[in-house]
Amino acid sequence: MQAGDTLLTVAASGLHSNGYSLVRKVLSFSKTDSEQMQIKGKSLADRLLLPTRITSKRFYLLSRRL
Repeated sequence: MQAGDTLLTVAASGLHSNGYSLVRKVLSFSKTDSEQMQIKGKSLADRLLLPTRITSKRFYLLSRRL
């Protein structure tokens, strides 16, 4: 990075591949039951399995405009 560069960021919509290893360790360490824990009416397990939005095409198209 240098002065004048453009930095594009986007909030993640879910876990990405490497994140699942960390989540497994945290759940194991904390002894959390991901089926019993509820978040806004859905189990933690269901929330963790929601698909992650893939943004590479959006970034590619945007980068072509810069």
